Amino acid sequence: MSAFLKLAGVGVLLISSLGCGEPGRLQVEIQIPLIEQDATSRAWRNVTLDSLHYLPVDDSMMLYTPGSVLKGPGKNVYVGDYGDMSVKAFDNLGRHTTTYGQGMGWAPGEVMQMGNLGTIGDSVVFIYDSMNRRLTYFQPDGSLLTMEEPEMHFKRMVVTNSGRKYWLIPSDYRYREFFVTSSNVDTLMFGRLLDENLHVRNKYLIPGRLSAFGEDVLFVPSLYPALIRYNSDGEVKYARRTIGAVGFEPPEEMVEQNGMRWPGPPLNYSMFVNDDQVIVLVRDNKDPRMKMIADYYDAENGNYNESVKLPDGLFALLTDERAYEIRDTVVVVYRLLYR
Repeated sequence: MSAFLKLAGVGVLLISSLGCGEPGRLQVEIQIPLIEQDATSRAWRNVTLDSLHYLPVDDSMMLYTPGSVLKGPGKNVYVGDYGDMSVKAFDNLGRHTTTYGQGMGWAPGEVMQMGNLGTIGDSVVFIYDSMNRRLTYFQPDGSLLTMEEPEMHFKRMVVTNSGRKYWLIPSDYRYREFFVTSSNVDTLMFGRLLDENLHVRNKYLIPGRLSAFGEDVLFVPSLYPALIRYNSDGEVKYARRTIGAVGFEPPEEMVEQNGMRWPGPPLNYSMFVNDDQVIVLVRDNKDPRMKMIADYYDAENGNYNESVKLPDGLFALLTDERAYEIRDTVVVVYRLLYR
């Protein structure tokens, strides 16, 4: 760790173990105060999905194993293809425009295992190679820009338009904090997510999604009904309870087995930021009739606005006007029609 690393003293997220009545089991609960929403139930908005086209529409190329979709400039999108370890850009009509990455390998521009990908602004694409432990940046035309080796292993990374990085790191017994942010002048660890007395490594406890919002970062944990915004000083701007988590049961630490128990599937599957709006993609685990749900929040303050029901599917991206669903070797592009 760099000598100029400093630890945040405020705005940390604490998790503690509370007895749950059974020997050898401890409930693991977020202790940071979560501000409740004004709404007590979801406000539904009717929407239908109108299929527009598939990605790719070109017969000359294909997707092998699409696994993620990122918003690009305008209605353009980037698709992470884990079959050939590359990122492919498509325009508004579904036509392939650029490929980032030169396939699987160890050489500059090549990727062995695509662990995380993203964009800086609307032009520079980065890929984190978790096997090579290397970040590779590509220019808008797909050519190699630069490479770097991060000081720490991380699960997810987002970058603001100014170049500030936020990392979600798999903390261990050395580092109790869960986030790192860095710029050209400083590096900061923050967000203490684990009680010092827990026996289990916290990297198995708090998976989640990161998104940049201005120079801040938004975090949605997969296993807890929370939406949290941190600023670049590691301070909590807000911590809001997400809507609809009726009957929520926190994970449990199995002390004797030195493991974790989760009562059910994740609460939060994904998160997208569109301008000043946050969309959290969830599934109501208490109602088997319910498919996927998109909950809409105000990114500035975390206030809940509305929800829409989606058909069951692997939706990788929702924007104001479109939805992108991964199906085998294609991505289906829908137009959202609100009523």
